Amino acid sequence: MSVEDAGAQPLAGRLGPGRARAVALRVAARLAKAVVTLVGVAVVVFIVLRLLPGNQITSSLGVNAGLLTKAQYTDLEHFYGIGKPLPQQFGQWAGDLLRGNMGVSEQSGRSVASLIGAALPVTLELAIAAMLIGLVLGVGAGAVAAAAPGRLPDRSARLLALAGLGVPSFVIGAGLVAFLASVFHYFPSSEGFASLASDPWLNIQQIFWPALTLGLGIGAAVPRRERLPCWPRCSCPIRPGWPAPIRTSCPAACGSG
Repeated sequence: MSVEDAGAQPLAGRLGPGRARAVALRVAARLAKAVVTLVGVAVVVFIVLRLLPGNQITSSLGVNAGLLTKAQYTDLEHFYGIGKPLPQQFGQWAGDLLRGNMGVSEQSGRSVASLIGAALPVTLELAIAAMLIGLVLGVGAGAVAAAAPGRLPDRSARLLALAGLGVPSFVIGAGLVAFLASVFHYFPSSEGFASLASDPWLNIQQIFWPALTLGLGIGAAVPRRERLPCWPRCSCPIRPGWPAPIRTSCPAACGSG
């Protein structure tokens, strides 16, 4: 069999029928659990919101809701769909959600679906940039730590990873904003958001710092896994999959290969 044929061989053939069946059952079980979790969260949130004092009428009108007549209040209940029994309200909400009807925003007057569609490209750009930055930082720190186990680079990488996991992203972001604005008088977001198509350079500046803030948390989890390939070459009784201990007694053989 050639290399091309081996690469083109289906995954089920390479894993074996039993292994492929087990993987498929595991994936199906995870998906089923995810669906059950989403439905359970939706039911709990729906019930909790109905148990809170007030409703959509009092939320939108405030104290003026007390000036409504009974007929006006009934009409508004019918308009918002809150005068129906709770199971019927939940069923109507779930059906509208599956059809893509998420309602209308009270603040902007636009549909929620259009608001999500407008924010989705920026969110995807930020998520992709944060993931790339996190992988670059994490893989780099993990490689440095694996090349010098137990020494200063390894300890420094572990310390930075611990800080990235322990410090909340909003604290890092607020610190970056304050530092750049006060020291360098640099605040690109004050100019209004620019898309990648309209002004690429300004878009990169506006996306980079939020992506760096999120990427630090993503990259902080990578160095520990990056050090795993080094462990089997150590003379210490450490195996992949164990919690990463502080290897004070491990010799520098890992770094020598």
